[in-house]
Amino acid sequence: MLTVAISPIVSAQNTVSANILTEWVDDGTGNATHGYRIVLDQSLSFSELDELSVTVLHTDADDNEIGNWAFDWSGGNNTELGFVVNSTLNWKDQVTIEVWQNDCCNPSLMIGSRNIQVTIWNEPLSDHEITRVTNWNLVQNTVNFTDSESWALDFIGQGWQQRTGDVLVSNELGTGMLSIEESTEGGTGTVAIMLWLDTVWLNETVNGMELQSQIFEMRGNGSIGINSSEDGVNTEIFGNVVNSYIIRSLDQGVVEEQVRIEANGGLQMSSEGGGESMLANGTLALLLVEVHDIDGQRVLSNTEFEGTADMTMTGDDYQMDLDINQIISRERWENGQFHSSLNRVQGDGAFDFSDEEDNSSIVVNATVYDFFQESVNGDKTGDRINVDGTFSGDVNGDFGTVRDIVASNHSQVNATGEEFDVNVIFTESWFNLSGVGNNPFDFEAVHNRTWEYEVPQEHWDNRNVRLRWDSMEGGEPSDGDEFPERSPIEHNRTVPEAESTLGDVDITRETGIAPAELLVGDRIDLLGSELMHLSVTATSTGTVVRDGHTIPVTYWDGVYGAENHAHGAVINEGILAGLIAEVTRNATIDLDDGGTLEFGETQSLARVLSPSIITESENTPPSIESVVIREGTITNEGASIAHLEVTVNDPDWNVRSVTADLSALSLGVVNLNDIGLDGDTSVHDETYTISIEYTGTIDGEINIQIEVADDWTSLSESHSIIILNRLPQISALSFAPINVNRGEITSVVISASDGSGVTAVGIDTTQWGGNVTWLSQFDGNWVGDISVPENIPSGDQILPVRLEDGAGGNGSTTKFGTGEDLTALHILNEGPAISEVTFSDGDEIVDSLGIPALGVNEYTLTARVTDYDTVTIVQAKLGSIAPPGQSNNWISMRDDGQGPDAVAGDGIWSITVEVRPGVSGGTTQFEIRGIDQQLAQTPLNERTHEIELGNSGDGSGGGQAVLETASSTWIIVGIISLIILVSLVGLTFWIRGGGLKQMMVPSEDPWK
Repeated sequence: MLTVAISPIVSAQNTVSANILTEWVDDGTGNATHGYRIVLDQSLSFSELDELSVTVLHTDADDNEIGNWAFDWSGGNNTELGFVVNSTLNWKDQVTIEVWQNDCCNPSLMIGSRNIQVTIWNEPLSDHEITRVTNWNLVQNTVNFTDSESWALDFIGQGWQQRTGDVLVSNELGTGMLSIEESTEGGTGTVAIMLWLDTVWLNETVNGMELQSQIFEMRGNGSIGINSSEDGVNTEIFGNVVNSYIIRSLDQGVVEEQVRIEANGGLQMSSEGGGESMLANGTLALLLVEVHDIDGQRVLSNTEFEGTADMTMTGDDYQMDLDINQIISRERWENGQFHSSLNRVQGDGAFDFSDEEDNSSIVVNATVYDFFQESVNGDKTGDRINVDGTFSGDVNGDFGTVRDIVASNHSQVNATGEEFDVNVIFTESWFNLSGVGNNPFDFEAVHNRTWEYEVPQEHWDNRNVRLRWDSMEGGEPSDGDEFPERSPIEHNRTVPEAESTLGDVDITRETGIAPAELLVGDRIDLLGSELMHLSVTATSTGTVVRDGHTIPVTYWDGVYGAENHAHGAVINEGILAGLIAEVTRNATIDLDDGGTLEFGETQSLARVLSPSIITESENTPPSIESVVIREGTITNEGASIAHLEVTVNDPDWNVRSVTADLSALSLGVVNLNDIGLDGDTSVHDETYTISIEYTGTIDGEINIQIEVADDWTSLSESHSIIILNRLPQISALSFAPINVNRGEITSVVISASDGSGVTAVGIDTTQWGGNVTWLSQFDGNWVGDISVPENIPSGDQILPVRLEDGAGGNGSTTKFGTGEDLTALHILNEGPAISEVTFSDGDEIVDSLGIPALGVNEYTLTARVTDYDTVTIVQAKLGSIAPPGQSNNWISMRDDGQGPDAVAGDGIWSITVEVRPGVSGGTTQFEIRGIDQQLAQTPLNERTHEIELGNSGDGSGGGQAVLETASSTWIIVGIISLIILVSLVGLTFWIRGGGLKQMMVPSEDPWK
């Protein structure tokens, strides 16, 4: 921001200080000079003035030097020096001016300095958001011979302005009133529009010094009046305006204007003179005007008029009444091309009149049954009239006229032989006399028929290319056929031209280059507006209170030209330096067309939405709450990306930067952010973040410098972070063989690297009951043999690798340096082993199974099943000692302490076997298999077992004999009885179910 220093310097004779003031005024060509005035606080002698020098440094927004100048006191007087710097000021430039006293002291002493940041008038450089209250009015008057035009706009509302970086957006929204009055072409009438605006909106976007876009929008309702007087006929249209708007926009230099006015109301026409009068009253159902102009071209012109009217015409001796029940006029143009049109008038009526001559009289009564005129898209499509009347008195009779289009698209040549499409319009009129007494009117009977061959284009002249007639008048016939010369005369339609509804002047307030901080005595000319050139002189300082802030300001006076004035106060310190706090403007400007533009406005700063602190006296310095690495530590050699997080406590929320000096890690000074970028996890939570990847080899505790700066102060603290030594990185690992059984040997080859050198590599199998097998270095790789532990699970197993480097770092990893998993060693899965297969009869282990004569002998079969993996199921295929029907099935054995199993989970699996009478004696085979959780099964060659089967001497020794006390005879009788009982029960159900009926009745004649 702008800083000013007035340094008192003590010499042998005087203590003097210099005040540096801007002199950015019009150079006579419409451009501002880059000039300054140096004003001393006391008068110096010529010898003392010779000791003074002035230096000027001018840099641009990127701190590039534009120029560097030195001036002596040549051309100045005893208290003041004025000079012009040979450079052009631009937005965000910075100018540093220093005044030195050289020969009096060693070293030279600075007696004044000023650092100026260049901005645009009323546009602070720093990000901000404010609102203002505005009340303004604008009146434009134009007079050009017989035409005149004026419009006036009053507005009261609220304004809003926000800067984000280089972009400044401002809005003004409120209500107002728009009055437009314009003379019609030729000055024969006026159009007056009064709109009460419920929306008046002005939006501007400025990027740097360039106006990127501007939108001015007005919406409202009101009234419209159109008055004209031509050829003795006075016409007045009055209506209520609804759904109307005017929008003007400027985008990238292209001006666009849209206007819509919709109204309804009434109309009135009248004329009087020569003993005659005419009065017409009508209803205006719709009046619509739409225009759209872009960059000086009218892309839309649409007008619509719909209404009805009743017209009465009277004279000394006649009266005519017409009822016009339809009046339509529409015309639409798009992009300079005619689009469509419709014009239609339709009605009916009556008229009567009387006449006297030489003591004779006549009375005429007539009815207009129909009259109809229509054109579509500029071509005539209707021309019809039907009048019928009578006259009575000294002369009696009747008369009438019938007219209509009898042919369209008829081909007809003109006088030069050129062919045109025409409408053929037939007209028949008659005047019949039925009784004639005294006839001073000299009436004669008439019967005329005419055919007009007329081109349909309404915008052409001399449209009849042929006229044919056949008539009888006073008993004399007449006929003819004529081809008028120069018929038709063709014309192009008149294309609507762009014309601004708001007048020819784009209104903007004064603008131009200005210092961010205006000092008393500064003079600047604001020349950026087309019309509003303002010369500003800073007069005094003070304070204003706005939105709870006591704000230092510089008061100023300004003039527009010679007689128009403005005055106000501009903020001279802090974030809002350069913003107008209050202003009053009054100006009348002469326009090039002879008209005038009057502008009056009062404006005042209302609220400061952002930032909350706008001056240094309001500011509370920030503090650093914590400095941490989110992951806890940083690992060197680019092992991973870590995040440095600095948590700041700032009650004023105006921190502008947080930096970390990582020069100890050769990373320089870095900027942290709190806007969700580069690893930041939350926006505006006062935790500032940056991601760090350290590729060096330093490790241990490292000190870094953290600096936090707000709009006014900065804070710097030293904090420490931990850098860990990265493990050596494995780039390759292979096994030979890669598929092994537990207990076997496999060879391993590992490639590893580290910035500090690799000193040891080993394979760690301790988690499976093994040990660390250290490898030997050979030809740049680490090689060795390892024994596969007995307890390692089957399948793909990643063996941890232990590594040590030359810096003393060590650890274990299962990843390659790329982050991918190490190559897995595939452990082959062996099926469960079967051992200790025994049979027992009760508690006695037997080596043979007895075959009973009667009943069943039961024994318990047990087997110990073991596997490196969990055994999930054990099954037996028992053959001849299986339960009935299951000799070839796998039957599950138990190790759950239930049934034949004695102890749950002891690895001994049990099942009950049965020996029945009739089984062949001798050796019988059976199978036992186990299945583990990897679905591996006991090998086929290890499943088969044998047991001897022999006769049981007493029928016991193998379990309880079934029906052991029953004789075989009674057994047979019992079985037969059981069969008979089952049959009887089945027969009973069959009879009940209708089976008997089906047997007794033929199928073709079933029971009903």
